[in-house]
Amino acid sequence: MTTSQTRRSERRRLVETAKIRTSSGVTYSCIIRDISDGGAKLRVPAGVELAGEIRLTSALTGPERVAQVMWQDHTSIGIAFAKLAAG
Repeated sequence: MTTSQTRRSERRRLVETAKIRTSSGVTYSCIIRDISDGGAKLRVPAGVELAGEIRLTSALTGPERVAQVMWQDHTSIGIAFAKLAAG
């Protein structure tokens, strides 16, 4: 089964500027390359290493969206959004 077959929601391709804030408070600019209800692929500055929990902010995602870094290569990361609390 391919990755696209296992996704829970459809990814939308786009180019949207955003900010990433790490748990230590460091902020990086990034570009959202594709996004779904469950996560996103982000282009990040070359050489930046990210792991664990991050917070993503953009006009598309709103003030701060908590996410977990799932994978990383030289200039991209894949994130999974934290589930929103029912309310």
